[in-house]
Amino acid sequence: MFDARAFLVRIDRMDVPALLADLAEDARITVGNGKPLVGRDAAEKGISDFYSSFAGLRHRILNEWSVG
Repeated sequence: MFDARAFLVRIDRMDVPALLADLAEDARITVGNGKPLVGRDAAEKGISDFYSSFAGLRHRILNEWSVG
């Protein structure tokens, strides 16, 4: 089952290699309202560029729903 808390910890640590480890080679992600990033190389550049625009971030889960 997907662990949202662990995923957000990796995001908040701004740990690009850890995030990339979760992605398939042909992954397609969108950061914010940007254009889709296709593949790990594009994801690495896009996420790194995104992280370079601020000093840090923090997520806090208020509610979580699981289906299935």
